[in-house]
Amino acid sequence: ATAAPDATDESAAAPPSDVPSDAKPSPLAAAWESLPVPHRAGMATVTAASAALNFGFGAIVPVLPQYALGLGLGSSGVGLVLAAPAFARVLLNAPAGRVADAAGRRPLMIVGEAGAACGVAFTGLAPDLFSMLPARLLVGAGGAAANAGSAAYRRASG
Repeated sequence: ATAAPDATDESAAAPPSDVPSDAKPSPLAAAWESLPVPHRAGMATVTAASAALNFGFGAIVPVLPQYALGLGLGSSGVGLVLAAPAFARVLLNAPAGRVADAAGRRPLMIVGEAGAACGVAFTGLAPDLFSMLPARLLVGAGGAAANAGSAAYRRASG
C-alpha cells in the first residue's frame, strides 16, 4: 500500500497556475481599477446605455432592407433608409459635442438616448419612405447626442 502524501509534500500541492504571479491585469481591468470609486456606477450606467443604443442600431439593420422593400421602396429607398442615421450622426457629432460642453453631459445623454429610442419606434411604425426617413434621421441625431454626452462623461471621469 502507498502512504498518503504528507501535507508538506510539494508534489501534492495544487497544480501551478497558468498565469504567472507577476502578470499584469488586462487593460480593461486596469482602466476600471484606475477609475475613482464614486465614478464607477456612472461609468457602468454610461457603458450599459451605450451598449443598448448600439444594440438597437445593430438589431434593426438586418431586417430593415426587407421591411423597406415590403413597403414598396426600391433599392434607392432602402439605401436612404440605411444611410440616414449615419448621415445625421456625421452632421451632428461636432455640434452635439459643443452642446455637451455648454449644457452638460447628462441632459445630452438622456435626450439622445430617448431621441434614438423614439426614432427606432417610429421606424417600426412608418408606413412609407416619407415618414421612415425622418424617423431614421432622429435615430442618428439621438445617437450623436448620446455619444457626445457619454464621451464628455468619459473624459471627465478618466
